[in-house]
Amino acid sequence: MYLGKLVALDTPDGLKAHGLRGALLEVACDRPLDALGIIQATPSVQEAVLYGVRIHVLAEPSLIPADLAKMLEREGLQGVQIRAIAPTLEDVFISLLSEPS
Repeated sequence: MYLGKLVALDTPDGLKAHGLRGALLEVACDRPLDALGIIQATPSVQEAVLYGVRIHVLAEPSLIPADLAKMLEREGLQGVQIRAIAPTLEDVFISLLSEPS
């Protein structure tokens, strides 16, 4: 429920397994705020959200993590690490709220 509207109905495990459309990546680097802006401007990225000092990125399955890492490194970011992760309920909730009604 969000603002009195039912946005999803499933078990927590079901939401985490089927609530996202795309691949979820976690990005770590030396300047996460700078990286966030760069990632958000990438066409194959659906959403990018800061989680502490890391960034959760929901991207089209065609996005190649190594290509994203190279792009961030070309922009001067250092220590770039990208890995696929399982979504949390918070990831699913943010994704559901960002979808057009």
